[in-house]
Amino acid sequence: KIAGRNVTLAAIAGSLSYNANLGRPIVNNTGLDIGFDFTLDWIPDVNGLRPQDSEPQETSGPNLQQALIEQFGIKLQSAKVPIDIYTLDHVERPSAN
Repeated sequence: KIAGRNVTLAAIAGSLSYNANLGRPIVNNTGLDIGFDFTLDWIPDVNGLRPQDSEPQETSGPNLQQALIEQFGIKLQSAKVPIDIYTLDHVERPSAN
């Protein structure tokens, strides 16, 4: 479950890219740049399986793609798009003060 207030779809897409374990980024191509109040409930899939933790988890419910369609009316589509990638090419230890 994720929720937010006055959150853009770009920020939601970024959060889902990081947290949804899809193996690829989610990019907002809706053209909407206003903030939304939202709650999104889904059961994560891990390699096609439901996650197993020490605490019991609910095992019935929509996967992420189903939840986005049912709760937001948004469908994920696979596409090749340019994305920003940041490369760290140099690191120095801070000087002693």
